[in-house]
Amino acid sequence: MPKVNRAGQATALSPEQVRLLLAHLPPKHRLAAAIAYYTAARIGEVLQLRAEAIAAGEIVFTCQTTKTKTTRTARIPTPLAELLSDYRRGSVHGWHHHQTYILPRKGWLFLGADGKRPMTRRTFDAVLRRTCDSLNLASDAFVGVSTHSFRRSAATTLHRKGVPLQAIARVTGHATLSALQRYLDVHAEEAARAVELL
Repeated sequence: MPKVNRAGQATALSPEQVRLLLAHLPPKHRLAAAIAYYTAARIGEVLQLRAEAIAAGEIVFTCQTTKTKTTRTARIPTPLAELLSDYRRGSVHGWHHHQTYILPRKGWLFLGADGKRPMTRRTFDAVLRRTCDSLNLASDAFVGVSTHSFRRSAATTLHRKGVPLQAIARVTGHATLSALQRYLDVHAEEAARAVELL
């Protein structure tokens, strides 16, 4: 059941829906959402990243910023590496040309409005909600999307592509498979096809 009034599970998006949503977010928010999706991280962990945490094809989420209080290293997949490269060159723009975001070389990756501290989850969430509301004018595909949708979408996409649960748990940082399984969006037709394999 999709999230309604902040209750229920965040909607899991298809890869195509994720790309569409990313394309409509402002540049800074787009990068934060892309990191959350491609590393299956929580948005709060992403917003606490420092530029120094990205090196040698990996992103290190430190124990101070993760929910589980354990350091987690995520490999940067090719689509995210290309996006990061574009941001380093300053070649990513928003809908309006004045919306440009260049990846900082040190300090917080996602500075908040005060220019001193990282962007808050609340700020990110407000932009995400406005973007989803505008996309929902054409369809209801983005109803129930929340900041957790990127993490849930990543886990669900990996599951649908046949990646073993243990490997997905390693990517997401879930300590148990039962905790991970709550993230996975399994459709009724998938369950029906599954029993036909017996």
